[in-house]
Amino acid sequence: MRSFDAEIGASYTRAMTAVDQDGAPPVHYTPDEIAALRNVTVEQFLRISAEQRLPNERRWAHERGRIVPMNTEYAPHTRVQTTLLATLCDAYGYDGRVLSSPSIIPVDPAYTTPQPDALVLRDGAEARYPIDDLRPVDAADVWAIFEVCSSTHDKDLRPEGRPTDYAGIPHYAVLDLDAKAVIVPDGYEVPPADLLAAIEITLERVDPTGRWTFPTQG
Repeated sequence: MRSFDAEIGASYTRAMTAVDQDGAPPVHYTPDEIAALRNVTVEQFLRISAEQRLPNERRWAHERGRIVPMNTEYAPHTRVQTTLLATLCDAYGYDGRVLSSPSIIPVDPAYTTPQPDALVLRDGAEARYPIDDLRPVDAADVWAIFEVCSSTHDKDLRPEGRPTDYAGIPHYAVLDLDAKAVIVPDGYEVPPADLLAAIEITLERVDPTGRWTFPTQG
């Protein structure tokens, strides 16, 4: 597994600090300039993000060397994600072990930066990520990841999609809003009882009358 590159994190934090201290409005890339970028590495994507070169009216993803706009979120996705985060914090504490949409330094390839809807760090790993440290998370420190899926099945479920970027992380669950199913992609362990309980509580809160398949292998 690729270990965390301290220089990546340090460079990211320096860039963010420089932008904050400069005070000048960031100069954004145009849509055409973003579309023309190729073979963007993890390090380059994180620096571009830190320097606020991407228009902030959209969320951006780093996939296979390209910077692409993320699908527009809609109310059900946001509601489930927010509730899931609160439930996970109830279960694992509010001291930084549960994170929302962080950038993960992946194992391979070097041209994709996963940004799951929620994750839980391995026990004790939160000490390496203080609240004022803006560096991305090392995949080796991640215990479980979650995606709330509605229109991103190609990224969240297909073997050639996002799961390959999470190699080495033991638990991965997809909350599929269309199929009303909690899916564990091939190659991942079925979540332990405490994680399954957090997912079940989330679904009871946001969809108390729904009938969910929970969990399945897919």
